Amino acid sequence: MPNFHTHTFRCNHCKGDVEDYVSAAKAEGADILGFADHAPLPPGRWSEHRMRIDELEQYLDAIDESRKKNPDMRLYAGLECEYSESLLQYLDENIFKNSRFDFLIGAEHWVPFRGDWVFVDDVSTVQHLVAYAENQTAMMESGYFLFIAHPDLFMQGYQSWDSNAKACARDILAAAESLRVPVEINGNGFSSTDIRTELGVDKKYPYDSFWETASEYDVQAVCSTDAHDPSEVVSPLAKCMEIVCRYGLTVVDPETLL
Repeated sequence: MPNFHTHTFRCNHCKGDVEDYVSAAKAEGADILGFADHAPLPPGRWSEHRMRIDELEQYLDAIDESRKKNPDMRLYAGLECEYSESLLQYLDENIFKNSRFDFLIGAEHWVPFRGDWVFVDDVSTVQHLVAYAENQTAMMESGYFLFIAHPDLFMQGYQSWDSNAKACARDILAAAESLRVPVEINGNGFSSTDIRTELGVDKKYPYDSFWETASEYDVQAVCSTDAHDPSEVVSPLAKCMEIVCRYGLTVVDPETLL
């Protein structure tokens, strides 16, 4: 199972460049790797978490150079993109029309909410959950994205598996089933801090109860490591597959979706 969610130093909160991740992947026996660093956004928009627009071609060039150095590897160039109606013109001009990308991932770290934004760590109300699920659905409906990253990330902020969280999960999963857009089991969450809920201790993501609920839907799951360090580029996939096996989920290879 290849990993199609790999970052580089350009997002300002990761270690290593393209070649570092390729070398680490090869050392673990992988021959396929997809890069999906955080997409640049308009100047000043959450710039501490993503590359600048003037670094975009450098990023793509680094992937191309690594392809030349590693002909035994299949390397794919992508981005992890925030999405909202207010960003559409920018994304269309700077990302969607760029033919050098092999794929894009939809991701929601900031929730469009009443003309402003709510960071996912601050999701705390029913209204936030509704807005989160609505934007997840809009990402799927757009048709731009190969899969949706960490759809259960809302639990990083909400942290209570109550009827509202369950409804949010069901809205997302129903959309994924209807629109046939895969959803990602994100291995980066295994290194996150545990949270305590009425159901006991769990990870913020992958959130176990979300994926148990997913087993009730005809959805496809993608396993990714969301690697922020070369040492994490492959190994978390095994834990992702444990969730797949635990709940009998249907897993899909991202390469077959291209």
